[in-house]
Amino acid sequence: MDLAISEQNQCEALIKDRIENISNEQRKIEGAR
Repeated sequence: MDLAISEQNQCEALIKDRIENISNEQRKIEGAR
């Protein structure tokens, strides 16, 4: 059970990182205009 929970947490952390990276890239693109 603990293993499944930690895997889910890892996935959620990866998704958050991905979303933050995308937001940062969008800001860079908007700033470059």
